[in-house]
Amino acid sequence: MKRIAGFLLVLSTLMVSSAAYATTYIIETLTCNLDDADVDDSQVYLSLYGTANQFSYFQLDNSDRDDLERNAIDAFQLHTFDLGDLTSAVVELVGDDGWCFEWIAINDTSTGRVWTFYYGTWLDGDSRAPQLVVCTPESEFSGFCSAVR
Repeated sequence: MKRIAGFLLVLSTLMVSSAAYATTYIIETLTCNLDDADVDDSQVYLSLYGTANQFSYFQLDNSDRDDLERNAIDAFQLHTFDLGDLTSAVVELVGDDGWCFEWIAINDTSTGRVWTFYYGTWLDGDSRAPQLVVCTPESEFSGFCSAVR
C-alpha cells in the first residue's frame, strides 16, 4: 500500500509540474538580407510579458546549428507557463557583434495565436544603434519594435 501511495504522489507531482509548464511558444525571426546582419560573437535574448505571466531572458540559440544568419528564418522553442495575451516583448543584444532583424513572431501553440513584431534595422553593441528594443502590439496580433536608449 505504501508503494502505491508513493507512486501516486510522484505521479501527481509530475502531472502538476508538467501542467505548470504546459505551453510551448515557437519564436521565429527573420534576419535582414544585408552584409554583416548575422550574429557571430553576441547573444540575443528575448523577454516576453503577458497578461498572466512573464518570461525573461530566453536566449535565441539552437545549440545544434548556426542561428541568426543573413536572410534566414530561424525557429526556437520555449516551453513555459501560459503568459496570457502578449502585451510586449523585449529583444536584447549582448555583445559587440550587431544583428539586423526584419521581424520576430511569437506563436502560442496552445491557442494558435501568433504575434508578429516588425523592426527592420540594427541592434548593435559598438555603434549608435540600440542594444535593446521593446515590441508592443499595435493591433490584436501585430506591432512594431522601437529602440530604448
